[in-house]
Amino acid sequence: MGNFSSVEELSLDGSSLDEESFKSLRALPSLKFLSMQGLNADLPSQGLCELKHLQKLDMRYNDLSGTLPLCLANLTSLQLLDLSFNHFIGNISLSPLGTLTSMHTLDLSSNLFQIPVALLPFFNLSKLKHLDCHENEIYADTDVPTLTPKFQLRTLDLSGQGDGGVFPKFFYYQHKLEYVDMSNIKMKGEFPHWLIRNNTKLYTLHLPNCSLSGPLQVPIHSHVYFSELDISDNYFNGSIPTEIGVCFPSLNSLYLSGNGLTGGIPSSFGKMSQLTELDLSNNHLSGIIPQDLIVGCSSLYELILSNNSLHGQIFPKQANCKELTRLFWMAINSLEVSHIA
Repeated sequence: MGNFSSVEELSLDGSSLDEESFKSLRALPSLKFLSMQGLNADLPSQGLCELKHLQKLDMRYNDLSGTLPLCLANLTSLQLLDLSFNHFIGNISLSPLGTLTSMHTLDLSSNLFQIPVALLPFFNLSKLKHLDCHENEIYADTDVPTLTPKFQLRTLDLSGQGDGGVFPKFFYYQHKLEYVDMSNIKMKGEFPHWLIRNNTKLYTLHLPNCSLSGPLQVPIHSHVYFSELDISDNYFNGSIPTEIGVCFPSLNSLYLSGNGLTGGIPSSFGKMSQLTELDLSNNHLSGIIPQDLIVGCSSLYELILSNNSLHGQIFPKQANCKELTRLFWMAINSLEVSHIA
């Protein structure tokens, strides 16, 4: 290794390395990018933790286990760290990750970490933009101090399993979010319509099976970037907001199944000309399907209306449903398929 002291990028993917091999990494002081996917080795610390100029470290798809070595705190130049698809354990609050203030992208997905839903261990990472923690154990903090996070996240994935308590307060300070997935994390509270209002470039929000309840509210103003909303299998009640189509004119996918929604299907659905997937099944919806939905949503290829109390004809003569490939309307409904263009 001493002959390669100027090397900035190194890939050891698929290698079978011993401890001495890892120690030799210290002879690469200029190393900025290190990839170690699919290793047949234990987690190295000596050698690795001495790469103080390292900016990107990719260690995904290994069988690494145990807790993270505290010496990772030495990697103060690290901007990207990918530890996904391993077997790491331990509470993130006790790890060295919260000291890596140059971090831009952090992927901890598919491990056995315990991660607080309030994300307090990451509050000092002012450059953090992308955080992926899905498929770990997410837990609710018992005592969260009133602090403002220094980060402004772009993407956040906390999906998997766990009890998040109440909806995390750090979201109130985020204004640049583009993608949020908290699927299957149990939380108390109503639909966070303010999250969409505060983040005008948000395009995806996944909150299925989160135990959210109350009436379904949407922001007042139109959000042209918003394209995918999944809030299925919660406990929302009341009617679907009449202005939903005006508020979300660019939606591609909308999943509202498995709630307690009542009333009819708003005609403003017809404003969603880009809608391709719509699932309203397993609610208590009644009335007829508005013609505006079938005529205006000409891009629909999946329409699921089963297990409601809808009636009447699905397709008027002016319908243009050439893209429709999946249609589920039976069970409880008394709908008639009168015409398919």
